[in-house]
Amino acid sequence: MKRIKNFNVSISLFPFILCLIILTTTLSIFADVKTPPDRETPFPVTQVPSQITLTLTETPSTSMSIQWSTSSDVKEGVVEWHKKTAKNNEPTIKTSANFISIIDPPLKNNPEIYRWFVTINTLEPDTSYEYRVGNPHLEIWSDWYTFKTEPTQAKTFSFIYLGDAQNGLDEWGQLLKKSIEKCPDCSFILMAGDLVNRGNERDDWDAFFHYADNVFAQYPIVPTIGNHEYKSNPLLPKMYLDYFVLPQNGPTNIPSEFCYSFKYLNTQFIILNANHNPEQQVSWLQQQLSGSSSLWKFLLFHQPLYSAAPKRDNKHLKNAWLPLIDQYHVDIVFQGHDHSYWRTYPLKNDQKVSPSEGTYYVISVSGTKAYEQQEKSEIIETAFEKTPTYQIITIEKGTSNRLIYRSFDKEGTQRDEFIINKPTVSRNSFMNTYPVSIVEDKSLACAF
Repeated sequence: MKRIKNFNVSISLFPFILCLIILTTTLSIFADVKTPPDRETPFPVTQVPSQITLTLTETPSTSMSIQWSTSSDVKEGVVEWHKKTAKNNEPTIKTSANFISIIDPPLKNNPEIYRWFVTINTLEPDTSYEYRVGNPHLEIWSDWYTFKTEPTQAKTFSFIYLGDAQNGLDEWGQLLKKSIEKCPDCSFILMAGDLVNRGNERDDWDAFFHYADNVFAQYPIVPTIGNHEYKSNPLLPKMYLDYFVLPQNGPTNIPSEFCYSFKYLNTQFIILNANHNPEQQVSWLQQQLSGSSSLWKFLLFHQPLYSAAPKRDNKHLKNAWLPLIDQYHVDIVFQGHDHSYWRTYPLKNDQKVSPSEGTYYVISVSGTKAYEQQEKSEIIETAFEKTPTYQIITIEKGTSNRLIYRSFDKEGTQRDEFIINKPTVSRNSFMNTYPVSIVEDKSLACAF
């Protein structure tokens, strides 16, 4: 009778125990969610335009997307822009912007802001423009900023690649500015995810833009989604999507702007979302790679294929994407997530090969959070820990097809370098793959 009584008690407590298990599991999954309403942003948004950001479109030679933030009592947003010329006599054009509301109720001092956005589609190639954003009714304007569109003639250009920012954003901002000092003519800046620590809490984004100090108002950011962009809302990186206007040319079977691509001169950039459903991106990735006539091909995503950290291999990503990377010879895969510096030799089928056959896989970190690395394997050429870096990639154009990759720490010391030389092509064969005028340009876009 005693055993039966105990059994009956167990049955009567079962619903309670089941609820307790579910609650415990749920709290474990959402343990990173801060309890409202005890948050304040140290950098509240006001009527004065801030967080000004440039992002590229599918046609970077003739268009540019511009975004900025204001307080929610600003009811009109306008971009004034004109060509930048020596005579400074170009007419100024006014373009009205749209906005969305970004609401973070737990923020006591600044719960709602407006994010303004506009894409200008009537620009001319290889042209510098000046612009400012603001509200003409209130007569509140930002400073004037400058950007330049993509050339249509083949020439040398450089871009910057950064790993996770996420933590220590004040120090990250200093590193970002040092990268621009080293490469003031860079065309854009790749960021490999985890831009912030808590992607759906706006005070993190306020800090990100504050410490970036308007760098992104002059140099377009090319971001991808990291796992921390989902924090506080594991189902959707909502604020990431609210803050950035990105090309909407990704797979149709996943949310817009999770993946996208663009071509810049003779270089194809493909941005993937490594957080969820890599198999759903395979067909689109194959279309992008097989249909590309670009001489250089790059991928950007967050979680790496060859992890630097112990027990963090992402076999599901390798199974989905590695066959296509090998088949279509992607030149470099830019990644983050592991908070250290970790670069492979050129690889194909998991084996070391020549740069003309294989792919370099790079992990880097630009913020202050650091992980320990696993033991360096034979496929890893360069590895070091606890050192935030920025990377400058220069692609020489014309009849010389050379890529120069350099990594620098915050002191400006070069920590890594490799060079890829592709076979010299004739004028006719080059024109067949990239129908633009060839201009010999032996100078580097960024001096070292």
